[in-house]
Amino acid sequence: MNILTAMRERLDRLAVFAELDVEPSSLPSGAAALSDASVLEVLREVTGIANDAERLQSVVAGVAAQRSKRENGHSGLAATQGHASPVALVQSITGGTRADALRQVRVGQSLLDGSAPDAGAASGAEPARATDDSPDTTRAPWHAPLQAALWAGRLTTAQHDAIRSGLGEPEAEGVDPASAVLAWSVAAETLIDEAVAGASVEELRSRARQLRDILDPVGAENRFQERYEKRSLRTWIDQHGQHHGHIVFDDEMALWLRSTFAAALRPRRGGP
Repeated sequence: MNILTAMRERLDRLAVFAELDVEPSSLPSGAAALSDASVLEVLREVTGIANDAERLQSVVAGVAAQRSKRENGHSGLAATQGHASPVALVQSITGGTRADALRQVRVGQSLLDGSAPDAGAASGAEPARATDDSPDTTRAPWHAPLQAALWAGRLTTAQHDAIRSGLGEPEAEGVDPASAVLAWSVAAETLIDEAVAGASVEELRSRARQLRDILDPVGAENRFQERYEKRSLRTWIDQHGQHHGHIVFDDEMALWLRSTFAAALRPRRGGP
């Protein structure tokens, strides 16, 4: 079903709730008058609309990013609107945080990977012809299962981004690229199933990193060493005399601290 058609159908189903067909300022009292069953139904329909809108927004953000590439210079879309980057452009329009805008651009670019026309398509330019020496641009990317799951509504953009960024790019020492792509694709399908089963975004991001370390043990050691070298401790006193601290942990120290806190707070949380 077309995405705009699906959104219209969801809106039509919401239209039966007269309590919600009011001025925005009257929405709280209108929603409070809904029955429990109606609250759940409305929440599901609104969530569906929001997910569809977010998919659409991410794709358009990805297109904006493609048209704002560095090589376009001052003629890029973001630059012509007075912004230094597509992320800044998206943030100025949405009014959200930079992190949200960055995620929308990142997901949008991922969704366009391998499927979007080149920059000359909009102006009617003929696309470049493939040659025997050129890479196979028709081959589906490893994250194609993530794209398909997002289009089908099995993943939200937040879940897609958590899996995609957690798995990273397929590369493993001693493994040929084709096998690495296949392994990453299978890992993506596994995480999609976990998302459908109810895994949270945080759990998906953690599981994706775990699978990446399993698929690339040498890279896992390098990433561990990078995190270890980034350890830091900073303390300061603000203008009110309040003491502050900021710590960047390595993996082992973070595990020790979490375990210590969990043991100390266990009685308060109902544990033994």
